[in-house]
Amino acid sequence: MKKHCVSLELSKKLKEVGYPQEGEFWWNPGMTNKKIWYELREDLTSYGSPQKLPKGIIGIVAPLASELMEKLPKDIANKDNDRLVLEIRTYKNRNDEDIYEPTYYHPHNIITQTDTNFCNALARMYIYLAENKLLEVKNEEEE
Repeated sequence: MKKHCVSLELSKKLKEVGYPQEGEFWWNPGMTNKKIWYELREDLTSYGSPQKLPKGIIGIVAPLASELMEKLPKDIANKDNDRLVLEIRTYKNRNDEDIYEPTYYHPHNIITQTDTNFCNALARMYIYLAENKLLEVKNEEEE
């Protein structure tokens, strides 16, 4: 299932940049001997009875590719007001691994992110767009 969802590291970054915390799969926290760990689960309630965790440690959404595609704009405008259109490219690297490359393309400008995991590649693009203010992100309080 992990290759169908965003990694824990990128899920945390998505949350930091304002990605909505809603989805089918979640990184649910647990704690053993005061060490916090996360486990991929179908939803937040599937874990059973809640454990006592330090304040602020909560589940983090682990988006699917389809969920990320719904959140990524079909096109964006750069600072020169060029319209960049989203394309998804795939190819094999030298190690015969699949590489996924969401790209916003305009003849004079290209924004691209790559990963061997399709969900992570889309997450990297969402994070890049949010950090560079190329994406309108609604805070949960605004909704």
